[in-house]
Amino acid sequence: MSIKASFSNVANVLLDWDDLHDEDFCSWRGVLCGNFSMSVVALNLKNNQLAGPIPSTLTQIPNLKTLDLARNQLIGEIPRLIYWTEVLQYLGLRDNLLTGTLSPDMCQLTGLWYFDVRGNNLSGTIPDNIGNCTSFEILDISYNQITGEIPYNIGFLQVATLSLQGNRLTGKIPEVIGLMQALAVLDLSENELVGPIPPIFGNLSYTGKLYLHGNKLTGPIPSELGNMSKLSYLNLANNKLEGPIPENISSCSALNQLNVHGNNLNGLIPSGFKNLESLTYLDMSCNKISGGIPKELGQLQTIVTLTLTANDLSGAIPDQLTNCFSLTSLNISYNNFSGVVPLSRNFSRFAPDSLLLQSSCCLHNIGFHSAFIHGYSGCVKIQSTTSVSEGAKDHSR
Repeated sequence: MSIKASFSNVANVLLDWDDLHDEDFCSWRGVLCGNFSMSVVALNLKNNQLAGPIPSTLTQIPNLKTLDLARNQLIGEIPRLIYWTEVLQYLGLRDNLLTGTLSPDMCQLTGLWYFDVRGNNLSGTIPDNIGNCTSFEILDISYNQITGEIPYNIGFLQVATLSLQGNRLTGKIPEVIGLMQALAVLDLSENELVGPIPPIFGNLSYTGKLYLHGNKLTGPIPSELGNMSKLSYLNLANNKLEGPIPENISSCSALNQLNVHGNNLNGLIPSGFKNLESLTYLDMSCNKISGGIPKELGQLQTIVTLTLTANDLSGAIPDQLTNCFSLTSLNISYNNFSGVVPLSRNFSRFAPDSLLLQSSCCLHNIGFHSAFIHGYSGCVKIQSTTSVSEGAKDHSR
């Protein structure tokens, strides 16, 4: 009952937590007891609008393995005594109003595999001893106010998910992260990271999702990323990357979504993209990519969204693009295309009611009709009504 008393706004939430039912606490809302011990092993009180600080009395539950207080209105710091709860395996505190810093004591939780404090107001730096948290499998400290550099020994973690997104981290990406062979998801996006993308990331053979967008990364896209055989989502948007898109990216046969919007990339669109048989989303907008649209892109049978806005592309729109039968969103505005819009196959099945005529032909959901387009055969730009800013939206989540 002391735990209940520590929360506020619980009058209509924890109704059965009372002295009349204290012998039947295993039936209380959010309480799970062990089958044989009849001791509390889990507290799941997420989404209950609980307010106030996290009760330090939680540490007095000797067999507590799971503590989930996510999506409440909890304030104050994380009690340091929690980090000395010997059997705790799951700590979910995301989407609260918690303050304070990440304590070095977090690595005392030698049985903890899930640590999630996403979406709070935590500040300070990532503890230098973070690499000692060797039991962690999920580490999510995203969307806080964490500053400083990413510690080198973070590479000693054996996590499957490492999410540091939406903080104020600075400095370069430690190359040692490329040695974290268990990584399935790596999210360093929306920080203030600088320097190059470490080529050693190509060694991340089990990584399926790599998010580096919204930083200040420079240099080329490493061709070694093409060695990431399980990579399905790659977002490098809104950095300062330069040089051509490596042809070797086409070797990522599992790639589903690729976003390189808003960089300084140049060169040609790799014709090898035709080999990306699972690709549904491709955004190369707001770069300096030149040449024409490769006719080989017409082999992308799964592509749904293709955004090439604001580049230096030229030439005719290849007729082969009409073979992309899954394509529903096409934005190739603000380029230097010439000729006529292809009229066959997939492009012919759309009605003209979404065609918006401005200074150039504007096609939304490829909404045009063959006979309708003939009257505008001189158009040199195709512009979706989707704005350029929308082109930066990350569709890989």
